[in-house]
Amino acid sequence: MNVDDLAREIKNLQRGEGLAEPDLDGRVGPLLRTVCSVDAADDQETLRTRLSDLLIRHAVVLSKNERCAGLASLRLHPDAQFRFLKDRQAWAARQIDRDVARTVDRTAERAYRRIAEEIIREFTERQQPPNLYAPRGFYTAELIATVRLDLDPSEWWERRTIVALEQGLDRMPVALSVPAAPDGSFTEIDLEVTDGGTLVDWTRVQPAHYQGAIQLRHRLARLEAYEYEVRRRIASGGAVQPYYIVSAHVRCDRLVVHVHLDAGVRAWRVDGVPWPTLEDGTVRSTQPLPPDDAGVVSAEFTHLHRGLAYGVVWDGG
Repeated sequence: MNVDDLAREIKNLQRGEGLAEPDLDGRVGPLLRTVCSVDAADDQETLRTRLSDLLIRHAVVLSKNERCAGLASLRLHPDAQFRFLKDRQAWAARQIDRDVARTVDRTAERAYRRIAEEIIREFTERQQPPNLYAPRGFYTAELIATVRLDLDPSEWWERRTIVALEQGLDRMPVALSVPAAPDGSFTEIDLEVTDGGTLVDWTRVQPAHYQGAIQLRHRLARLEAYEYEVRRRIASGGAVQPYYIVSAHVRCDRLVVHVHLDAGVRAWRVDGVPWPTLEDGTVRSTQPLPPDDAGVVSAEFTHLHRGLAYGVVWDGG
């Protein structure tokens, strides 16, 4: 599947009344039909809904101007529901401080290509054999993590909002790794699902790795958002990891990390680096994160690149 071809099919949708076009079926190319999983048996409103969901969902990776120009031109922006393309692009031009529709059109073209890249990556992953360490069928819209180093034992809380990409999703994988202590022992971890589901099959598959699943409260519809929360505590022994790091294997749109530090402990932001950079201490060459009056440091990240490390490290590792 070619990115440029898919981007051209997306641009073709902006003509006339955009996604509100009465004869939308005649505007949709074969690549868009494939990635939307529609066929001749689906009616036009099903096609319109799936296209809208697909394009809006992937537009989250765009810059502000690209998102404005692209969604307005397609008639997907809630504030640009004008019947004619020229009016939608004139509205977008005012929002992005541009004088002519031609500039908006070029900006929209960049947006369509970026959206096409994301669509093809997701579609390609769905065709590959399942991988235990790179689950699919969902993406993470938001992960808010709170690390309580001021408690004994320490606690890690995670509230995650996922979006189902498949009809009927009802289980979420959960896993974590623990560091080895100087004597070679490994910490025992208790994990509890505090909201949104039930923990099942929680086992230590390797000395440094736990794995299990969360049974959700109901089966999710395709593109349904769902929240759940987990808490982990040290049960006994071993070492406490001096970091909270996410290295995403599936799409993650937003990560927020809050760390409640002990007195005198410093912490640093880790913003998309390879693991060797994390391990060699390079991140500590930057300025430490400033704590607030309660001794909490925070860091926020958007659109995490897969395989890179994001989060917070602190003294001790």
